[in-house]
Amino acid sequence: MKPSENIEDNHEVFLQKAVYRMLAELHDTTFSLQSQKHLQVLSTGEHNANDGPDFHNVCMLIDGKFIVADAEFHKKSSDWELHSHSKNYKYDNVKLHIVLEHDKNLDNPFETLVLDRQALHNYLNYIPEKIEFDYDSLEELQKYALERLLRRTMNIYLELNQHALRKVLVNAAQNYLEKYYHRKRRPIYNQTQIVDFLEKIPNSILYDFLFNIKCSAGDSVSNNINKLLENKIYNEGYHLRLELILNAVLPIAFCLADISGKYDILLWYWSKTSDCAYQKLYRKYPNIPQDYLWQQQGMLELMRNFGNNTNNNSDKIHYNFSEYISFCDLSQSPFTFPS
Repeated sequence: MKPSENIEDNHEVFLQKAVYRMLAELHDTTFSLQSQKHLQVLSTGEHNANDGPDFHNVCMLIDGKFIVADAEFHKKSSDWELHSHSKNYKYDNVKLHIVLEHDKNLDNPFETLVLDRQALHNYLNYIPEKIEFDYDSLEELQKYALERLLRRTMNIYLELNQHALRKVLVNAAQNYLEKYYHRKRRPIYNQTQIVDFLEKIPNSILYDFLFNIKCSAGDSVSNNINKLLENKIYNEGYHLRLELILNAVLPIAFCLADISGKYDILLWYWSKTSDCAYQKLYRKYPNIPQDYLWQQQGMLELMRNFGNNTNNNSDKIHYNFSEYISFCDLSQSPFTFPS
């Protein structure tokens, strides 16, 4: 169906899809909200075609605070009351109201974003262009390495809002160790050893490390990460311990750390030398060095996004490196948790 030239004549469901595509494409754009706060949508989450808010688990920065919540779209602000959303518990987690016209101030605990009509109209029949990765640009690779850390941090953020720290650590470790065990060519550890290893984690130095970050206690975060690498948790080798810390522990630490701690984690992330070279990365990207951990992480994220293709559909979400560092530089922690 061809969209109407008058954007308000289009069905709201049709406009929702355009809003989703627009915010996904403009993920590195800073919007001004009605409250004069600044918004950056890091991930548009999931478009909900069923009852409830239009978008679930939208990841956004609002004046530097990292928020994962729902968003709702209407043509007018007053449609919120017209649809009686305030009386429906399913809309309690809406933190962003997206509208074309702000015709009424509402007494609700969410921010309001007014979209430009013409800008949205451009996305009604939007076909994303294909982009090609610059394999000679280490700066571009660094963006993908940061995206990998940020993506995992977002997933952990949702967990920390629902579960205690110890359970989040166990879940993250279990998810990683299960994937590790089912990799090809992993004869070193059998299933019993993996299970025994996992049982040691809840009361291990990994939990102590995270608890100290939560309480803002202890030495510098980077020094403590290096101490974790030096001490066995069970009877695992260095490489498995490094991968477990990188994939399961570091995202939790990044969520919990204050601003100086986040910088410390990033410093470790950028400066840590690699333990060994991955043959699959060498075969896929023979011209990219594997001297540092972040280079390998960037290539792994490339493989996750691109697969076996050299071109990537731009509806994949990528995070702007400079924008992310700027929000880390704010005076308050961007990650907030309920008390």
